[in-house]
Amino acid sequence: MNLSTERLEICTIGSADLELYCQIYCDPQAMRFVAPAYSRAKAQRCFAYALKETQKSEQNLCLMSIAWRTCGRKIGICGFQRLPQDGMVFEPGFMFLPGNLGQGLGTELVAALCKALFCQTAATEIWLQYRADNIAADRLVRRLGYTVQYPEQPSDLSALFGRAILRR
Repeated sequence: MNLSTERLEICTIGSADLELYCQIYCDPQAMRFVAPAYSRAKAQRCFAYALKETQKSEQNLCLMSIAWRTCGRKIGICGFQRLPQDGMVFEPGFMFLPGNLGQGLGTELVAALCKALFCQTAATEIWLQYRADNIAADRLVRRLGYTVQYPEQPSDLSALFGRAILRR
């Protein structure tokens, strides 16, 4: 899947995107709302898996690079996975290299991904899951019209994940 927005080019990853992937997944700042930063060896293994899965015809996982349209410089990774519930629920996600946040790029990107998933797949729902203490993610999903749900408990906000749902 390849997409364009006003400012971004989003293209299916290839082997040349290994360094971008490692830069993001090994960076504690980029990973702060996701998980502990990966070691380079773990990032390389995960990239190899994601590349293999992305190349399958039945895409249950698709990983893409994000670049500026004007100059082609790569600034992030995004993608989606098909959730096993019924095969009609997809979960997109994205991470930018530090220094590329706070410009509305996440909203632009997620809007394009959602539109593509609803138009190009059999998606009936799109879920975004994010930590409750990720204020930017919460603003993004509400701006895009998602319904936000939080489970009862726990009281520690950093351990609590919200699920935002967008239906066709």
